[in-house]
Parts: sequence; structure tokens; C-alpha cells
Amino acid sequence: MDSSLFKKPGWIPGFLFFVLCLYLGMTVVRKHPPGNTYAKICTFVNDRIYMQGEKLVSWSRGCVKRSELVKEDTPVAAIVEDLNDQFSILHASHLSIYSPQESRRVWQGESKETGIESQYVDGELVIFKVHKNSPAERAGLRMGDVIYRINDDLGTPELAEKTSGKYLILRQKKITEYKISTGDIKREEDPQIIPLTAKTAVFKVPSFRAEYFEKEKWLSQVSELKKYQKIIVDLRGNLGGNFVAGLRFLSPFMCSPQDIGYLWKPKSKLKKEMTLPDDLNDENQIVVLDQSFLVRLWTFEDYDCLAASVAVLVDSGSASTSEMVAQALKDYIGAKIFGSASAGQLLVGVWYPVPELADGVKISVPEALYQTRRGHKIEGPGVQVDKVLYYHLSEMENGEDSWIKKAVQLF
Repeated sequence: MDSSLFKKPGWIPGFLFFVLCLYLGMTVVRKHPPGNTYAKICTFVNDRIYMQGEKLVSWSRGCVKRSELVKEDTPVAAIVEDLNDQFSILHASHLSIYSPQESRRVWQGESKETGIESQYVDGELVIFKVHKNSPAERAGLRMGDVIYRINDDLGTPELAEKTSGKYLILRQKKITEYKISTGDIKREEDPQIIPLTAKTAVFKVPSFRAEYFEKEKWLSQVSELKKYQKIIVDLRGNLGGNFVAGLRFLSPFMCSPQDIGYLWKPKSKLKKEMTLPDDLNDENQIVVLDQSFLVRLWTFEDYDCLAASVAVLVDSGSASTSEMVAQALKDYIGAKIFGSASAGQLLVGVWYPVPELADGVKISVPEALYQTRRGHKIEGPGVQVDKVLYYHLSEMENGEDSWIKKAVQLF
């Protein structure tokens, strides 16, 4: 499950989030005839994906037929790119092949990049975040800087993240040149409490990776959160993680165990229902999924109780477990959701190695659906907001987060 869940020997769990595919630079060693491998992957997806019906049958035939176009000298990068194009026909999240570099970024937060996260605001490319210990931080870039040019060309968020060279940065109406090279970074995505006033705090949650929600660590943060009467839970850009981590997060907000939804395998011939236990271990979680056709998700006891009022920020980068969390806060404690609609990517993706393509290459296949207890499916439409928010260039240039500022006013 993504939400980083299921893993057993030879399986690597997970959800995913939509990720930029950079396969042209992949270095690979082919292990088996490429056409045969292509067809095998088509069949594997057909057998494992949660979908049923004529659409899947037709897709499978077309995918296997397309494998006949693969030749002995077809680059593996081209095979991967074409398979991902075929997967996109099914319009299912968490269905993709990932390079070793992409896998490390998803599961360990490790990648080679500048450390810049940016978005367009009023037509300008604005830096929203500079990662700690990254080349961009060492160069002196900061939130609110406007990227005027990258190597004398107009920039994009993707280029700003991955491109070395000359950056022209507009700050306080002055353009300054910076030299920035990409480098190996470890994204620090620990939850962070940011006090705004004595009664109000922002709780930034960039990821639901299991490592951040070990019980004692999480209870310590809950103790700190109890100081505040109003909490703005910031899930922007949170691509998901471990389902149990998400349930642990929800537990103190619910105060007592609540049935928030279930995971359902439409193709399963099993009749047994089970409940996901309070256990972050991937291997134990996948056993539960394997042994049942439906897994109920309950929040847990013994995680204290937060009585604060809650608002939630989501955007198109909020996916998987973060969408489950946002919807549950809205449904069960009446939290207001601000921002823009979330990604709508909430299926249970199970990851498998594909050594036939290259060492370290993996495929994620969505094998189960998530549905709230009230019957709401988040896959597709995403979490809908109560109030759409907008960024304002003048505020961002001054280092102010427009959404936080507006959320405090609405709260």
C-alpha cells in the first residue's frame, strides 16, 4: 500500500504519487529478450491490477500486441517509456515503472537535485521551498526568490529542480546571478510544528513515511500540539507514505477508535475481512492484505486526544495517504479544507522488482481500492476543498505564505 505499505520478500510496497519520469539517462543491462519481457509485464499488470471488465481485456490485448514492435536493439529506456505510455491508457494511479533513482527518492527521500521546489505565481517562477543541506541552500537561495532565468532560458519547476548552471534570481527588485550544481541530497520531511500565536500553530506534514511516526516520537509531538487551540495541518506536496502512519496521525484527532474506511480487492476470491493492525512493519501489513478481500482501517487507542479546532491545506501535490487523512479529518471532526483539489491518487500500489529490465527497476501495480466508510472514492476526484486559495506574488516575494495567511483569516 502506499502509502508505503506492503512488502514481503521480493516485494516492495508502496503507493505513489505522480513522479516526473526521467528514463533517458537510465543505465541498464538487459537480462531477457525485450519483446518477451514487454509482453510479460502486460500480462502481469492484467493479472494483478484491481480493474475488471472489457476495458482491461482490450487494453491487455493491445499491450501484448505492441510488444511485437520491440526489437533486440530497442533501448531499455524506450521500452520503459512506452510501457508507461500504455499504462496511462488505464487512467489508474500508482501504475508505473520506476528507475532505481526514482525509487530512492520515493522511499528514502534521496535524490540528485538542486534542492529547489518552485511554482508559478502570477506568471513568475517562485521558489516555495529550499531543502536543507542542498546546493540551493548553500548558494543562498530562499523562499520567495523569483527564478528569472536558468542558463539564459526561461525556467520551469522541473528544470529548477534538476538543472545545474547559471541562475538569475530576482530578489527585492534586484537580479543576482548564482551558480548552482545538482548534488546528492536527503530530503528532510519530518513533521514540524510552527507556532503562529500562543493559540494557533501550523503543523507541516510533508510525508507519511513510516520512520516519522514511530509511536514514542509521534506521542511527543502530540504532547506539543496540545498547547494549541487551533491547528492548521499543512499537507501540501505530501505524496503519501504508510497507511498505518496515517492512521496513527489521525488517532489523537479522533480521540477514540473510528472506522474511517476500507481497502477492497474487487478481483479477490477470498471472503475474509480483516482490520489493519497498529504495526508499521510492511511485511506484516501485506500478510493482512493477502489473507482478505477487504481490510478495514480503524484509528487506534492510546494516542492521547487533541481537542483543537483543525483546518487542512491540500493541493494537487497531496496524494495517497495524505488524501485519506484530509478526508477523514473533514468527515469526522468537521475540519475545513482549504487550498486546491488534491491529486485524486488513492489506490493500493504494490511494488515489484523487474530485473529483466535492469537491476533496481521496479513496477508499482494498484491492486486494491480505498473507500471511505461513507462510500466516497478519492481516486479520481480527489479531496474537494471548502475554500479555494490563491498565492499572491507580492506576499511570496516578501517571504509570506499566502495560503497560511488566508487560512488564519478564515480560521
